[in-house]
Amino acid sequence: MGTEIDLDAALAAFPTPPKSTFKSSSVTLAAQSTPGTPPLTPSMPFMPQNLCAPEEVTIVGAKLTIMPEIGDMNGVGGQSIFTAIGVEGAMNAPVHPSLGVSDCRKLDVAVVVDNSLFSSPAALMNACEIATYLSSILDPAADRLAILCSSDADTEESKPQLFLPLAPVNSRKAKHIVDSIKTSSPRNKPDGTALQFSLEMARDILMEPHGDVVAHASWSATTGHIFLLTPNLTGLPSWLLKDDKIQFHAVHPGIVPWKGQDNVKVNGWRIWTMPFLNGSKSASAYKDEPLSSNDLRALVAHARRGRSPGVLSDLRLEVKAGPGCTIEAVMGRSTFSSLHAGERIIALVKLRIGMIPMIASAVSDVASEVTPPSSTDLLQELDIMLGETSTRILTAKLRYKHSLLPADARVSVRTEARLKGHLSQVETKWRPSNLQSPGTYERQIEVQQHLVFYLATHHAPRDALTTLRDHFGEDGKRSVCPAYIKLVNEELRYQARIIERFELEGATVPENNPTLPKSPYSHFGEGLFDVENYRPQDWIAIPEEVPRPITAINCHASSTVRSHPPRETDDAHVAPRAMLEFRTQGFNGYAVKYSPFFDSRIAVASAANFGLVGNGRLYVLGLTPKGIVAEKWFDTQDSLYDLSWSESHENQVVVAAGDGSIKLFDIGLDEFPVQSWQEHKREVFAVHWNLVAKDTFCSSSWDGTVKIWSPTRTSSLLTLPIHSCTYSASFSPHSPSLLSAVSSDSHLRLFDLRTPPSASNHLTLSIPLHAPPRPRPGMPPAGAIPPTEALTHDWNKYRDSMIAAAGVDRMIRMFDIRAPQQGPVAVLAGHDYAVRKVAWSPHLGDTLLSASYDMTCRVWTDGSAMGGGEGGRGDMGSGEVGFDGGGMSYGGGRELGRMGRHTEFVMGVDWCMFGAEGWCASCGWDERVLVWDVRAVMAG
Repeated sequence: MGTEIDLDAALAAFPTPPKSTFKSSSVTLAAQSTPGTPPLTPSMPFMPQNLCAPEEVTIVGAKLTIMPEIGDMNGVGGQSIFTAIGVEGAMNAPVHPSLGVSDCRKLDVAVVVDNSLFSSPAALMNACEIATYLSSILDPAADRLAILCSSDADTEESKPQLFLPLAPVNSRKAKHIVDSIKTSSPRNKPDGTALQFSLEMARDILMEPHGDVVAHASWSATTGHIFLLTPNLTGLPSWLLKDDKIQFHAVHPGIVPWKGQDNVKVNGWRIWTMPFLNGSKSASAYKDEPLSSNDLRALVAHARRGRSPGVLSDLRLEVKAGPGCTIEAVMGRSTFSSLHAGERIIALVKLRIGMIPMIASAVSDVASEVTPPSSTDLLQELDIMLGETSTRILTAKLRYKHSLLPADARVSVRTEARLKGHLSQVETKWRPSNLQSPGTYERQIEVQQHLVFYLATHHAPRDALTTLRDHFGEDGKRSVCPAYIKLVNEELRYQARIIERFELEGATVPENNPTLPKSPYSHFGEGLFDVENYRPQDWIAIPEEVPRPITAINCHASSTVRSHPPRETDDAHVAPRAMLEFRTQGFNGYAVKYSPFFDSRIAVASAANFGLVGNGRLYVLGLTPKGIVAEKWFDTQDSLYDLSWSESHENQVVVAAGDGSIKLFDIGLDEFPVQSWQEHKREVFAVHWNLVAKDTFCSSSWDGTVKIWSPTRTSSLLTLPIHSCTYSASFSPHSPSLLSAVSSDSHLRLFDLRTPPSASNHLTLSIPLHAPPRPRPGMPPAGAIPPTEALTHDWNKYRDSMIAAAGVDRMIRMFDIRAPQQGPVAVLAGHDYAVRKVAWSPHLGDTLLSASYDMTCRVWTDGSAMGGGEGGRGDMGSGEVGFDGGGMSYGGGRELGRMGRHTEFVMGVDWCMFGAEGWCASCGWDERVLVWDVRAVMAG
């Protein structure tokens, strides 16, 4: 059996050193003189000596705290409350302020900022603030500093970049350098390789001798420290983070770290920046306050001591309910493998408070004749007479091993939570009251923030968003901390989009981790909450039935974001005689549409930070003789992915937002939308107005549904299930009842709203887009084509049965819905990367435009005007047509010209219906809107 040390008892039993008997020089001191030394007399002046006082050893220990959501017992008898239990790796004593730098070790510090797409814009901004603050607390006369980032933002290569070589600290120069760090290219797939290379480079910098070693020759010792500022440590090798010569400190700058961080261990401090706020502060206050300043200052101070504070291991947490209370469930783990300095671990306990009786005789009128009252009895009587007492409701005990103690020794810390209750002198149970203690509201906020953080970090991002929305409403409107939940939702949306865009691992929970749920609707395991148990009873109204979330879908294949160098062939096709340009500064374009009423008005849907996280903006642009001017713009809380002009109101436009909302703006009004709908569970990626009926519009979302709306109704008219991520939906321009959609399962679906709602939900046709074309007579059939995601489609304006569709496989296919079993009647090949948008010409029945991730817009003919297209012309050989990439066109169609002025992904393109035939507009991620003449491109 190992030895267990009670920390509180050991400190209480430790002997107190005797005080000195010396008072002044006039008092005779009773001292024993040594031979040959004159005795100390009052006439001899007292000479103080510099004695070496024992140095206090600072080591890490576990700090255990309990925070119930209420502060008193009034009115809670028989109810359940939540209590947060915090376990923090804290130092036992601060460094003495009189300890100078000359008495300590000098520091060589390398700061590694993760600027890959793992870091959201908010996390990268916080990381830069932390790096700037760290440089300000280092000693410029003694310490040295180097600054690196994980990716070079100016290139498309994921390689580390050294911003500041190791040199004496200059905080002003360091701030200027940190402010210049930009996020990585949106085409660079984030992984742990670049971060690993950055750490290896930082380690080599600290271990390599430098030319200024002479200046450091007088130093007693120098220690190397690497500060890794990243929200995602997964993928880093354990051997790299446990170097014997260098200490690695992990600082998580994001509001919510990526899931799975608990299993990554470092040999230094670990600081979580969780800026919990009280309810009086707004969301912007999270970004205005410095993060972890106290932790960083303590870390630097203890690092100068040159001693390891140790690591706690084999931690075991035990909780016990107080008298009359019952533990209903515990959310979190009760055992931890290790705990570092600065690290925080949170567990939550659902506790049922019983009706606890008090002492039967409130105040005794006759003194006891048997035993005189003790001091405890007197204090208890005093509490009763004052009308207030406290009761223990929960006790927590933590036992752990310390790396600086013997292997068989265990340290234990214990704390308890007590609630106050108001009593009368004659009552024997809790008196109901509406009064609450002054700190009750703040307690509820803090406990609820811990609950939100736990749910956000122990689910896949999409599942976490669904869970938080079901419990706390949209953006936490049913909670007491909506500002915090809003920031958490923004971070989770960013992580989800990164996972889906690059098909990263981690969208689902690993099978071998029993402590994490696969979804918020599966059981958490033994000792953990399930969905029904952890819903706070007093925080939200629990819905009777919660729908299951749609399974996370990979919405962009990896081939769509592959980096590539600029092509010289693009310039040969860029020769338009007239082109107008407008810059959407700070916002990346996603969709552009001409007004159906005015040929000089264009609307653009855009998003900050490439639509990964942040605000959106709707631009209303006017074409004037002096160029393109912004007539008005509207800002939204989330990214905008698509828009559609109203066919019945010249000033109204509907937009699709990344938070699942649909908003209707009137450009004659200011600031706010005239209508807003929130029914989709995930990003809305397309909206389209009914061109025939003109009184309805449709929307499609990544939640796998298409919804039909009326601008005069507050809820949707109809929901059509697709069961896969739906990128595009559109009404037929020839019929008010026909609606089509394409989705990630590589199918084109046709719905006829005139049919009765049966088991098919108005579905009348489903065409696999990856089906090979019909073989020609005498030619062998084409081989199987793997399905890929379909991103866009459009109805032909002159042939009511012809639809063009395109997507990730770079092919544009035309289908005749009268003969769906025959496959595509025409295939257009030529784009180098995924096709993001296709649009048939409103003037010519055989011409269409396409926009692609290869940064070009291309003009095509499907060959129908030349006798092909619908099976009339074109030969197809199975050995020549490669539908899995880079093949020939089929059906007589061909490319007529291209425009390559964009320098980033081209996301939207649209034709002008008025004036001279051939004018169009395009937008892309390069923050540019271009208006150009298609005829000039074709002529070039």
